[in-house]
Amino acid sequence: METMDLQIQPIRRIAFISIHGCPLVVPGEGSAGGMNVYLKKIAPLLVDRGICVDIFTKSHESQTLERNYLRENLRVIHVPVEDHELEKEKFLPSIPFITEWIKSFAEQEQFGYDLVHSHYWLSGLVGESIAKYFAIPHAITYHTIGLVKESHYDFEEPNERKTAEASISETADKIMAFTAEEAGDIQNLFSVPTKKISIAQGGVDLGLFHPSDPTIVRRALSLGDDQKIILYVGRLDPFKGPDILLKSIAEVPRAVLVIVGGAKDDDGKKWLQKLSVDLGIQGKVIFLSAMPQEFLPSYYSAADILAIPSYHESFGLVGLEAMACGTPIVAANVGSLRTLVEDGVTGFLINEQKHSAYTQAFNRLLNEQNHSLHSMREAAINFVATKGWEQSVDQLLTAYSEMIKLKGSNPKVVSCVA
Repeated sequence: METMDLQIQPIRRIAFISIHGCPLVVPGEGSAGGMNVYLKKIAPLLVDRGICVDIFTKSHESQTLERNYLRENLRVIHVPVEDHELEKEKFLPSIPFITEWIKSFAEQEQFGYDLVHSHYWLSGLVGESIAKYFAIPHAITYHTIGLVKESHYDFEEPNERKTAEASISETADKIMAFTAEEAGDIQNLFSVPTKKISIAQGGVDLGLFHPSDPTIVRRALSLGDDQKIILYVGRLDPFKGPDILLKSIAEVPRAVLVIVGGAKDDDGKKWLQKLSVDLGIQGKVIFLSAMPQEFLPSYYSAADILAIPSYHESFGLVGLEAMACGTPIVAANVGSLRTLVEDGVTGFLINEQKHSAYTQAFNRLLNEQNHSLHSMREAAINFVATKGWEQSVDQLLTAYSEMIKLKGSNPKVVSCVA
């Protein structure tokens, strides 16, 4: 994308809008995923740069307290909604109420914001209205785009979503993309000028995710030393393709599939458990509920392979996390996964969403005579070495500064005091 010759503009306060993605929710539960982790990792680093950050999200069953101070100058603010557990697909009618509530909250506090950064299209509807009301810049990160999902999966996204994404792309001051491919999709789909799009890559917490001795962590996790372990981490959603792995594992000798995601009574978990029974492979599948990130490094290190059979990914966070732990990836050849996985070097890219294609890749990598796993582990670690979250923050701040330079600084913002 084009860059601008400008001085970095001072940024004092930012409002993140993430209506359905609270950073306090465990990734893998319900609709929580990479977006939740993104906010939880990016926001503190912005605070480290002297910026106050408020994250607005809807209240939910596990968190109804209006204001949560994650640390000084970083708040998660829960907008009180009547139905805490309403699915995001049914949340559109609540957007006007949420918008007005946030406007009122901001006016009462009188701190002001330099800009609004919305995450996902529903949040974008809120964010564009708030930005217009306070005459400040608006940035949007879609995380997924309806038309892109439709092009990769046999499912029709709601017209309201597609219309909103096109409209927000026109009114937003900046559209953030994770990769050059996503930036190209945005430009082609919405006919926006290149200068409106900026790339801020996804990152990984290299202090948390690093290799551990597989033998030691397997014993700690009660996983067999002599088993081959294929790991899946993420939401139990058909779009993520976990059912492909169940059909594949039946044809991989001495291998078990460990699935980390969903809650105890999650509909997705029930779907996959029934499928495992129907396939007669209950003994080859281990179901674990979604867990905080702090527990994931051991599972990544214990695994021989991380599988990502998604029909599309704009981010691919779990891939970065696994690679930081030295775990090779077998992933669908789509979206951001193409930039994460170098085929034959850090893993394998699969061109067909068929279980037989994944079976072939698994057997090829897990063959006892195959020595490529070790070299792939080393290549994965080397690749991720420059993918820390600090780079993402640098790229975000450059984009924010461009917006403020063009639209002007908000004189009503109260400086953030450490």
